[in-house]
Amino acid sequence: MKVENGKIVKLEYKLTKKNGELIESSSVKGPIEFVVGRGHFLPGLEAKLVGMEAGESKTFYLSPEEGFGAKDSGPTREMPKSDFPENTEFKVGARFSAKLPGGIEVYFEVIENRIDTVVVRLHHPLEGETIAAEVTVLEVQEAN
Repeated sequence: MKVENGKIVKLEYKLTKKNGELIESSSVKGPIEFVVGRGHFLPGLEAKLVGMEAGESKTFYLSPEEGFGAKDSGPTREMPKSDFPENTEFKVGARFSAKLPGGIEVYFEVIENRIDTVVVRLHHPLEGETIAAEVTVLEVQEAN
């Protein structure tokens, strides 16, 4: 059975930066299983899996747009300055990180400093990176 949108795929994978630095691997976390086309994995990689079969291995290169986004392409948000620690300097270009509930770390950059608020652009730490993805499709199933 071939990988298609709407089918469940189980795969082993290894994601690295262009320079070979490891980003994530199923050898650490175990194989991943998801429904193709629903955005549970990198959309660019999901699209490249279509047509593969169980037992097949390939290496793909994902452009920044197919992976974690082009440099400086993240969404913007206006935030009250009161959300930041006292004495924070809000210089345009200043970068910050914060942990959300659940331990997820987010990164953002000040793009505009207003009287009581700042406008920030959210960043993924891997935005602008070309990603190498080595994948092996283990199983392909119909979704229920």
